[in-house]
Amino acid sequence: MKLENPAQPEQYDPATEQPVREMLILLGGVLVISLVVALVLAYFAGMLAPRLPFAVERDFMAARMPVDPRFAAQSAGLQQLADRLGAALDLPAEMKLTLHYSHDMTVNAYATLGGHIVVFRGLVSRVTSENALAAVIAHEIAHIRHRHPAAAAGRGIAIGLTISILSSALGNTVAERVMGTTGMGVLMNYSRDQETAADDDALRAVAKVYGHLGGAADLFETLKKSQPESEGGFEIFRSHPFSERRIEHVREFAARHGIPAEGPLTPVTLALPAPPGKH
Repeated sequence: MKLENPAQPEQYDPATEQPVREMLILLGGVLVISLVVALVLAYFAGMLAPRLPFAVERDFMAARMPVDPRFAAQSAGLQQLADRLGAALDLPAEMKLTLHYSHDMTVNAYATLGGHIVVFRGLVSRVTSENALAAVIAHEIAHIRHRHPAAAAGRGIAIGLTISILSSALGNTVAERVMGTTGMGVLMNYSRDQETAADDDALRAVAKVYGHLGGAADLFETLKKSQPESEGGFEIFRSHPFSERRIEHVREFAARHGIPAEGPLTPVTLALPAPPGKH
């Protein structure tokens, strides 16, 4: 039996075969399609998630965010202030709020699913009045009122599910970040429009409770001093406007609605335990 190499067609040129390039093109196409699918799913998930009954959020979070018994007194004090602000914002009866005091020195607060709001010691210890603290809490309540945490969580889950098609480990990591309590605050990022809506609702609530907006501008001064690194870059790429812009917005809001921009300030009466690491 004689073996011979068959003659190749004249038009065939092995040098034109580029399997690596073709594989890269194929992978690039898959990634682009996956990105488009993720964005579309995230958009619709962000629209649909807030339409679920609020009780679904409450039930889901009930066992995931218990109030820390070590700081029950501080959480109760924050709860009393939140209940007053919630009433001023006319929260629906089913939107129950649960306030959590965190002993962390982070100068911040955040709202998450099921009406849970976490306020950090670093913020409470730096604000100059109850009015300023109320402005923060009212802002977070407004996010809950507009179901912004549900929309953010819905987007995160949709992206996680899409990523899991490419990598189950990476997709599961994203999903765990969304559903895990440690990642709740990090993932609760909102759009510029959502932040502006929350700011306006917060100012209405503060004005209704105190009769003026004193302390609101002080809050943003405090945030500016404690987080100077967050004031850099281009504002167009930020969800939150710069602190100076938010201070200006407080004055504009007061003038537009005929609300006094200043007034007597109420001191913070919340007793704080020793700072972390000190006894």
